Amino acid sequence: MPRHHWYRFLFLLIVVVLLLCAVRSVGQTQAEPAQAATVSVEDLVAQGDALRLHHDYSGALACFRAASRRAPKDARLWNRMGMVELQLNQLGDAESDFDHAIKLDRKYAQAYNNLGVTFYLGKNYKKAIRQYERALKLDETVASFHNNLAAAYFSRNEMDKAGQEYTRALQLDPEIFRSAGGVSETAQMRSPEERAQYNYMVAQLYARSGKVDDALEFLRKAVEEGYKDTSKIQRDAAFASLREDPRFAQIVKHPQADLMK
Repeated sequence: MPRHHWYRFLFLLIVVVLLLCAVRSVGQTQAEPAQAATVSVEDLVAQGDALRLHHDYSGALACFRAASRRAPKDARLWNRMGMVELQLNQLGDAESDFDHAIKLDRKYAQAYNNLGVTFYLGKNYKKAIRQYERALKLDETVASFHNNLAAAYFSRNEMDKAGQEYTRALQLDPEIFRSAGGVSETAQMRSPEERAQYNYMVAQLYARSGKVDDALEFLRKAVEEGYKDTSKIQRDAAFASLREDPRFAQIVKHPQADLMK
């Protein structure tokens, strides 16, 4: 076969192979939505929730997106997508989805709170505070809203306001400072000194609530993180009920000892 005929044959063969691949790809693309269409929105949401519990955030997001295409006006689906995007550290996408959830439902308190979380994680505490306050106007009884607002005030060094919000959060949920979910205040603090101050404030709140063991635990954490003003601890009126407890004296005198074991 002449060389130019061989090149023409090879070229035609390549073209045919590419066309076959393209047809197969189109067939798969058409088949997948048809298969997904047989799954209900509720099943997609349930599957997404299950994947999220197992920390498969990309899989969960795919399920929620598929569900949102079927129910585009469901604000809770957009909120779910935003929550998963927070886990994936996709703050811009999360902000957009929470904002869309709010546009669909102006009274969706959780979406305002979660939008505040995106600003908080981006260290825009002023915007975070604004969204937390909007959430609280809609539902003042949610402890996590107060907790998040307190964290934003804490990060702005507005300690009085932070203390008020932490107090309210503790009143609403006595286990709020031990909760595993949501955004952790201590995880966002930038230095051991800030963590020490946070733990000291929580110790004060527990002491005022009469929770001696909890107060001593967080006071110990504060000292271990570097809270050095032991004379202030001894004078602090919040700890008046603890001064007779031998563990209190040990914490003040021996700050690095693991005294709670």
